Amino acid sequence: MRRAIFNGEKETGVTTMYLDEGWDTGDLILQEKVPIPLDMDYGELSTELAQRGASLMARTVRAILEGDAPRIKQDEGKASHEPLLKPEDEWVDWSWSAETIHNRVRGLAPQPAARTRFRGSLLKILRTSLSDLPVSSPAKPGTVFASSRARGIVEATGQGSLRLEAVQPQGKRPISALDFRNGYKVSQGEVLAGPA
Repeated sequence: MRRAIFNGEKETGVTTMYLDEGWDTGDLILQEKVPIPLDMDYGELSTELAQRGASLMARTVRAILEGDAPRIKQDEGKASHEPLLKPEDEWVDWSWSAETIHNRVRGLAPQPAARTRFRGSLLKILRTSLSDLPVSSPAKPGTVFASSRARGIVEATGQGSLRLEAVQPQGKRPISALDFRNGYKVSQGEVLAGPA
């Protein structure tokens, strides 16, 4: 599910299935597609899938009791397993495109959260949005190229710009990016970086 968000996929779904000896290889019973809006994060999607899954399970039990539960063979060529999340997957690479970073932030929120470094300390990025501000050509990826009350904090990326919406400084509580900007006096030209 995280990888679906990382990859910018527009939908996922829930499925009920018969068990067999393999790993997720039994015949399908019912499926329901679930859209993934561009601003939905992993936590929100998990909640949505849990609700949809509970409803689908109730429909499945009814179908089994009534004797009309279908058996749909899986296309094993389309089956895949989501790899486990590794610590290095949590770090933002600012040379990625704004969309790729935005999807990474969404896929890691609210926990464990995307990570970067600000002034040498860990900074978790909890929410972002795509920005339409054009990046000035000499701006190195990770550079704050806009920092104002009106625009908040806008970062240069490998392609396009990204607005920070919510962050969590090391050892502190989550705050809005605007409060972070004001409290830490974040200025244009500062650089966010990867792991030390």
